[in-house]
Amino acid sequence: IKHVTGFLRYELGLDPRQAKRVIFQAPQCLGLDTEGNLKGKLNFLRNRLDLTAEELRVVFSKMPTIICLGVENNLIPKLEYLEAALFDQNHPQQLKEAILKQPTLLGYSQQGRIQPRMEQLVAAGISPNKITVGISMSEAKFHQWLSSSQSRKMTHSIVAKRNSTAAGVLLRDLKFSEEDLNMICSELPEINDWAVPSLRSWIRYVKEELSVSDAELKKIVLSHTQLLDGSSRSKVRHRLKKLRLADMSFLDNLDTMYLSDDEFDDWISPRQKASKSKISFLRRELGLNSTEICALLSKVPALESAQTNKNFRQKLEYFITQFN
Repeated sequence: IKHVTGFLRYELGLDPRQAKRVIFQAPQCLGLDTEGNLKGKLNFLRNRLDLTAEELRVVFSKMPTIICLGVENNLIPKLEYLEAALFDQNHPQQLKEAILKQPTLLGYSQQGRIQPRMEQLVAAGISPNKITVGISMSEAKFHQWLSSSQSRKMTHSIVAKRNSTAAGVLLRDLKFSEEDLNMICSELPEINDWAVPSLRSWIRYVKEELSVSDAELKKIVLSHTQLLDGSSRSKVRHRLKKLRLADMSFLDNLDTMYLSDDEFDDWISPRQKASKSKISFLRRELGLNSTEICALLSKVPALESAQTNKNFRQKLEYFITQFN
């Protein structure tokens, strides 16, 4: 285990949050040979897509299960198909850009998902690079998106209806460009069916909960479009509440929005338990930084597992009063 976690942290350069995500989503990596399977597959991707070290970290941290895919029988034919389907002589980096935008694309079956959807995109007159948008949709939503004129003519309709549609709210209130809105509307084709007051209220809510500016919220929405989805709002509220109880920032854990309910519960449960530990309580009450926490745990390791109780809280309050 140590040699794998060491590779993830110090050779690949993942930060602690990214490394935890990799191990959580692909625990199989703990049993792999770092010099063989792990490094071999990552080096293949780096060379095949001409990725920088940072780009490789992004792809791997967002798609950890890529290490479970075979190179010869899976990755090579899949990348060759995508490269041919996405070919554009004016944009030679289309394949690389598609994988960076949607690393999970590599996890779908070529024959069962990628190729059929690519063929339907082309038949509908939609750019093949929109595969990064359509690949993760359910079958019903994908066909709804294909048949929607919004996904192909949204630029003109937004300008014509900017004062009365949800897309117009985004254009006006958050200063999205028409290109940005085209992308959002292609991912959320039902956007202009939403009630404008409801969307405006939701934007205010998200902005206040995340404590971000309009410009920061705009960036968040562009990278996590589903945050706007009306059907996801109750889930976002519920998860935000659970993260807050675990003393965790939703802003730092936006990717948990894409987990199923069971996956999220499995992910949050140990963190909620850890938030009730004595060391977490001390960190919150005393404002301890990481170095101070490590120093304290080296002297009293039990603080990490022991749960805070009334007696412990009263003792700390007493000491704070005495030293102040």
